[in-house]
Parts: sequence; C-alpha cells; structure tokens
Amino acid sequence: MRNTIRPFLVALALVAFAAPVAAAQSPLKIAYVNSRQLLAEAPGSDQAQQMFEREMSGYQAEVEQMGQALQTQIQEFQRTAREMPEARRDSIAQVLGQQQDAYQQRVMQLEQTAQQREMQLSQPIMQNIQKVLSDYRSAEGYHFIFDIAAQGSPVVAADTTLDVTQAVLTRLKALPAPALPAAADSSRPPTTPPAGPVAQPAGVRRPPGS
Repeated sequence: MRNTIRPFLVALALVAFAAPVAAAQSPLKIAYVNSRQLLAEAPGSDQAQQMFEREMSGYQAEVEQMGQALQTQIQEFQRTAREMPEARRDSIAQVLGQQQDAYQQRVMQLEQTAQQREMQLSQPIMQNIQKVLSDYRSAEGYHFIFDIAAQGSPVVAADTTLDVTQAVLTRLKALPAPALPAAADSSRPPTTPPAGPVAQPAGVRRPPGS
C-alpha cells in the first residue's frame, strides 16, 4: 500500500533469522530487501489501499459536517451574544462548549479507528511478506536478510548485487491476495472520553478556538 497506509515494516529488518549455530562456520551469506517496494507491490495491497481510502472518506465527511455545523453556531453566537441577557449568554456558551468537547472526542475516536484499521489491513499482507522472506532465506541459504527501508536501519551503503527484492517479489506475487478484514463499526462513541491533546485525521480542520 502506498503513502496513506503507513508501512509497519520494522520487524522485517530481522525477519530472516540467523541459521543454526552449526552453520555459522560457513561463510556468512547476507542479502537485503526494500520492504516499501514489497508492501507496495504485494498481492492485496491495492485493494487494501482503496478500501482504506473509501472508509476514511466517510469519516472525513462526518467530521467536516460536524465541524461546519459547530462553526456556524459559534459564529451566530458571537454575532448576537452582546444583545443577550447574561444568563442566556452563559447558557448558550456552556452548550457550545459541550458540543465542542463532543466534536473533539469524535475526532479522536476516528483517528484511533483509522490507526487500528491501518494495522488490520496491513497485517495479512505483512504475514505473506514475512512468510515469503523466511522461506526464501531458508531456500537460498542466507543467514540474514536486512530491510534497507526500515526506519533506523543501520545500512548506509550496500552492494546492489545483494538486493534480492525482485526475487522475493516474484515469489510473493505467486501467492493469492489475502482476505482483508471487514471494517468494524465506528458509529459508537468511546466508552470513556480520551485524555490528553486531541489528534485529528489529516486534513480535518477544527473550528477556530477549539
């Protein structure tokens, strides 16, 4: 999957475990792969990306609708507040504050849902990648296969002849696309209000002052 779904690939850096101790007497045989390319071209990746974007568009529309409605109410209150009796002004301000809190909690819930959904959609694809890597390492007699795309990778330069990404991709593409998990129901609010600063999905704009 590309761009939107963040690649959970750190584990690939050591997915190819060392061969048995007895084999350590033979010359060390190592290779590397680009896990970003593997994930981008793995069977099921495009479907997962499309599914994720389709689901996120619904969340985005919901948040934008809530935000616009709240923004309209805030602007109307600011326009008429001076003419209101103090008690009514305070009452409306309190209601708007509660609506603002509910909006922020919903944004946080959808952000958490999006992160969980990324992991759910990535998991079956990652399992295929890890299986192919493990089988390839064993079949070709490699002691280690490193991931040069992993965050914090210690590899700063490498012989390109050690790149086995295409060979792994050939095996990976021979597998059928994995079944992707259906989306969970995100319509229910969280059982407990989230604590801490409120995060929001990319591109969502909150009303000023929120």
